[in-house]
Amino acid sequence: MSRAFSDIQNLLEAQLVSLGLGYAVAWDNVDFTPNPTTPWLNPTIIPAGGQAAGLGVTAQNRHDGIFQITVMAPARDGHSLGLQIADQLATGFKRGLNLVTGNTRLVVTAVARNSSGDDGDWFHVPVSISFYAYADN
Repeated sequence: MSRAFSDIQNLLEAQLVSLGLGYAVAWDNVDFTPNPTTPWLNPTIIPAGGQAAGLGVTAQNRHDGIFQITVMAPARDGHSLGLQIADQLATGFKRGLNLVTGNTRLVVTAVARNSSGDDGDWFHVPVSISFYAYADN
């Protein structure tokens, strides 16, 4: 049985936790109420397709995607803190980072900051971590 989807999610989330940034994280499908005076992180995986990585049913599959971590900092407090946290994420997910569990290997190919903005209460700084992973079929 393939564990590709759970392995990819677990590898990326474990790497985020290992950075020890100390900010609250709004994990998928877990109740979360942010403290209105402190930054927090909102990670999600954006799948970008998959394909066979070789011939035959036993060949691994390649999964491409983006691990998007949106830094949420209190609004009306300048952009410095949000960008500082984005820089910490970029340092922890450097291009070339290899993460492995079982027969699943994930490689970070790029880290980019996207357009920031605010919604009145929070200043958003999206950080996109592009990756590919090879996993059993």
